[in-house]
Amino acid sequence: VCAHIVAHYNYGWANGFHYGITYWEIWNEPDGTVPGFPYKAELWTGTPEDYYRLYDVTAKHLKALYPEIRVGGYAATAFRGIFMSPEELKGSREELFLNFFAGFFDYIRAHQSPIDFFSWHSYNTVDKMVILDDYVHTQLEQRGFGELETHINEWNPRHGLRGTGEHAAQILACMIAMQNGHPAVMNLYDARFGVSSYGALFNPTTGKPFPAYYGMVAFNELKKLGWQTETVSDTAGIYALSATDGTTRRTAIVNLTEEKQPLDYSGIESDFHHAWVVDDVHLLSWTPDIHVIRPGQILLIEW
Repeated sequence: VCAHIVAHYNYGWANGFHYGITYWEIWNEPDGTVPGFPYKAELWTGTPEDYYRLYDVTAKHLKALYPEIRVGGYAATAFRGIFMSPEELKGSREELFLNFFAGFFDYIRAHQSPIDFFSWHSYNTVDKMVILDDYVHTQLEQRGFGELETHINEWNPRHGLRGTGEHAAQILACMIAMQNGHPAVMNLYDARFGVSSYGALFNPTTGKPFPAYYGMVAFNELKKLGWQTETVSDTAGIYALSATDGTTRRTAIVNLTEEKQPLDYSGIESDFHHAWVVDDVHLLSWTPDIHVIRPGQILLIEW
């Protein structure tokens, strides 16, 4: 079945398409349901070992037929257990999540199952996302998978703030933090146009973008320049990222602290600088001069 799905979407089989999809993830959150914890029974009702075998058979079959695609999994539900005490963790669902992770990599190493990427999910705050990213990378290194691509392909920090400048700041801060972390791919969940606390980018009532949309536009304005340049924040809760094309220079700054933070341009070579602002009121609004970044605010500075 999986092989013919790939054939339909990539190779035109059954009146299909030629999309050239590279990444094929095998299942979604199979660790969400384990014996005794019917957390997400609609996703998986077997044992961990049942999923490990499913992955092994499917990955080997797909790579044999289509060696050019990249296969992986398993869209891990969560690693929240690392923030719990040993007493809290013992016997909890979070302990089973961690055991599922360890068991999966033990199994595929023993069976030489092909894997091109490992995917995981998180709805934690930015500071915890950084810790989780380091945890996943360290665990993979210890198991001999240190060079494996990792994808955070479901994330949305503090999504209950949907539609606010603070949510935009959380999302862009997470992108900045992970730009300097380990993931090769990040996929925000999600961009739906509808009534959902997860629909981060669009207002279903007005049809207009939320502030978070413009936070992602700000990131794209850096990406278009092509080259990341060194930028360091020495203040907890302040996230910054810079880029250049050799002529234009831009820096995105996000303030997740509870205080206004002053901006000092004395170290910038050019006397000319201006910024765009994203917050509850400003949606990438241009300002000729700004010397303070407020809590929950994004600035995109160019000089």
